[in-house]
Amino acid sequence: MRCKDECGKSHNFAYAKVCAGVGTPGGSLLTGPVQGVDGKRCRPDTYAGYFAEFSGGYWAGGGFDIGLTNNQNYIPNGRSGVTEEGGGFVSPGGSAVLCWYFFLREL
Repeated sequence: MRCKDECGKSHNFAYAKVCAGVGTPGGSLLTGPVQGVDGKRCRPDTYAGYFAEFSGGYWAGGGFDIGLTNNQNYIPNGRSGVTEEGGGFVSPGGSAVLCWYFFLREL
């Protein structure tokens, strides 16, 4: 994830994710802008945690992600204010998954 802090300095953060959900088996390669991560929110923990992710198409497709907050028991309980939409290549079909993003390092 790439963002600019409140001083205008660019940061690139790397994450790994684990997902579970429903949909057509396959894969996707989507890219797009991330909203809600600039300024004071340009920190590694802003993008870490739960995301609800939805995608679909027939070779060409799109998707969107909604960042979620969680309670002390790691149960999703609201929206974090981070969103992402993108387009690219997908296996034919669609999916809806819940993912957990783990911060790895700053690049």
